[in-house]
Amino acid sequence: MVPWGKLLSLTIRMFTKPVTNYIKLGLKSNNRQSMYTKKVLVNLGQFYHTINIRIQRRAFNMSGGDSYIKPLTEDKAVDQGIEFFGEILVYGTLFTWGMYELNKYHQEGIRKEASKAEVLANIHTNIEGLTGKFSSVQEEVTKLRGQLDDIERRKEVLKETKANIGDYRGNSDMKHGRVNLIKLDDEKEDKSKAK
Repeated sequence: MVPWGKLLSLTIRMFTKPVTNYIKLGLKSNNRQSMYTKKVLVNLGQFYHTINIRIQRRAFNMSGGDSYIKPLTEDKAVDQGIEFFGEILVYGTLFTWGMYELNKYHQEGIRKEASKAEVLANIHTNIEGLTGKFSSVQEEVTKLRGQLDDIERRKEVLKETKANIGDYRGNSDMKHGRVNLIKLDDEKEDKSKAK
């Protein structure tokens, strides 16, 4: 198994070396170091040394993790402080960059979600519009069906009326025919009586 934590730590320390060397050169070239800067770096170096020793003792399961830790000399503490400060700068930069990337991806996600929501809203609006159009078309179809049914009924009534008229004509012709026959019979009787 690859110790990713150690590899990451070594990689970061490799990048912190130029930063720490630059800070060391700056502090060493300035012979008039302020006591405050030196004191801060010494305290930072002692703190880093103490934390580092405790982590190592716990990592190797050494007893006495909380026992006395011998402080570093002032020069070594300054070097450790500068190294720790460089690591803080690099880790802080990496953390800030990571947070920036996370924020950027989060904002992109929000923009994508807003875009999807807008598309969905447009789809819903279109669906509502189509539903309204469908309802109006459905009402129009219902009206047309009613009109078609009315036309069919009228057509049937017209057929029945034509059939009745045809029957009536046939009956009336027969009646007229009977009437004519009766008239002819009456005329014949009148003529025979007249003779």
